[in-house]
Amino acid sequence: TAAVYVRDLDNGPWMGLNEKALFYPASMLKLPLIIALYKEAENDPKLLDKKIAFEAPVIQRTDLLFPPSHPIEVGKSYTMRELARRALVYSDNEAAALAGNEVGFTNIAQAFSDLGIPEPKPGEDYQLSVRTYGSFLRVLYNASYVKRDYSEEILKMLSESEFQNGISVGVANGIAVAHKFGEREGEVVDNNVQLHDCGIVYSPGRPYLLCVMAQAKKPAHILDLMHKVSHATYQTMSKP
Repeated sequence: TAAVYVRDLDNGPWMGLNEKALFYPASMLKLPLIIALYKEAENDPKLLDKKIAFEAPVIQRTDLLFPPSHPIEVGKSYTMRELARRALVYSDNEAAALAGNEVGFTNIAQAFSDLGIPEPKPGEDYQLSVRTYGSFLRVLYNASYVKRDYSEEILKMLSESEFQNGISVGVANGIAVAHKFGEREGEVVDNNVQLHDCGIVYSPGRPYLLCVMAQAKKPAHILDLMHKVSHATYQTMSKP
């Protein structure tokens, strides 16, 4: 099962395949969390420099397909800006949990509401579509929700993601891709895996949004799909 969403970010035309199908976003929800953090920082710029102590793990997972290479360490303190960076660049669950606890669920849910996206509820097994998730990337590209320097700071972090096995594979070397991936294993349906990658590809003269969400028995099957879809999309969108 797969869904694809492509949108020309300058001219607006888009194409989707199963673009309304729902998937579990998993770590992709770190992006709206960070957007909510930077929205709060517009009212309190000192928030990004506030230090938070990491006293004990909250999300203890050892079964990740793509674990963070530089997780935060117990006993150390981190600024909110650094937690945001680690949540997006390394997809560190503990960094996201620490930042999310400071931002608060109400403010995170408000960001969803402001963007016209159904809000997650505490304890809910939240799902969304490729087209809906694309909205988070579009508001950053257009700087239409948080101010431009904050939007660009978030996009820069996304472009430094250490996950380079998804849509980045399908584009030419040197082309920046600001993206976030998510994975969910096991209990989805018949022990299938869900793996997603959504981002902005800065193709020269024609930047575009590409979002691929899929479910299969093996992660390798999904990655192969991502590579082929991304390559075909890049070949089309990079034409004069």
